[in-house]
Amino acid sequence: MEKLNINPELFVIPFNDNYILYAPLEGSILHVNSGAVRLLKRIKKGEEIDSANEGLVGELKDKKIIIESLCGIPPTKNKILSYD
Repeated sequence: MEKLNINPELFVIPFNDNYILYAPLEGSILHVNSGAVRLLKRIKKGEEIDSANEGLVGELKDKKIIIESLCGIPPTKNKILSYD
């Protein structure tokens, strides 16, 4: 799978027992469970993402929550911003 990065503007906001992923400059907002947040943390660490997560990865890419890097260079150093 290609090298993935987290959108540098991403906010992860706890909401009830789940989370809201919000990328304001992309106009993206998504209600997800803790599994999606764990996936984002794995992407941030640079871990290999298996094919079992292809559907979720595709949805997160469509919403511009995760982005592909060009030539393996991350777009910026970023943090997952969280309001825990």
